[in-house]
Amino acid sequence: MPLSSTELAQDGLAVRTAVVLVYIAWVVAGLCLLHSKQTDPKQLGYIATRDLPAGHRLHAGDFSYDPPVPAGERNQLPSWSVPVGKYVVGRHLANKAIARADLSSVPVIQPGKDETGKDMLPYWFPLPKQSDLADVLDADSRVDICSGLCVAQNVRVMSIVCSRATPPDCYAALALSAGDVAKLANGGTKDYRLILRSDSTR
Repeated sequence: MPLSSTELAQDGLAVRTAVVLVYIAWVVAGLCLLHSKQTDPKQLGYIATRDLPAGHRLHAGDFSYDPPVPAGERNQLPSWSVPVGKYVVGRHLANKAIARADLSSVPVIQPGKDETGKDMLPYWFPLPKQSDLADVLDADSRVDICSGLCVAQNVRVMSIVCSRATPPDCYAALALSAGDVAKLANGGTKDYRLILRSDSTR
């Protein structure tokens, strides 16, 4: 049975609408592809998503890309352009830019001096029995070093360093006085642990 003019008009409208939608989808896909090709890793910058202390080891949630990189394209970036695992040299405030020059592939270790003006010493505290602390502690966190009794209190964490092994082998870089280092050395095989202080900055 022949279609009426009304039905023909409706069919024509449906076909034209479908063609227009396909064309729009094709244009959007083309623009997305063009944008991805224009993303030059050498031009990428980073924006801090929260306040980051000096010496902080970057995690994926600590920064965003500038210009933005879609999540599906991030695994296509060269490894040198992805700052995860690198350290910020200075303090960075939330929503402020992090330049490439602000990043270091080695930990930022600045022990400083104690209240009497004597040099503090870096001490690498292994975290195999407290692996969860690797993602809890941060630069400027404060900890006590204890084994029953605490041999050092209110110790500043300078950085957290982890290997690329699976599972990672992590250490906390601590700023200790010479006396505290000697106490730990004299402790021999005592099972020392780090206790995060409630008044810690992290």
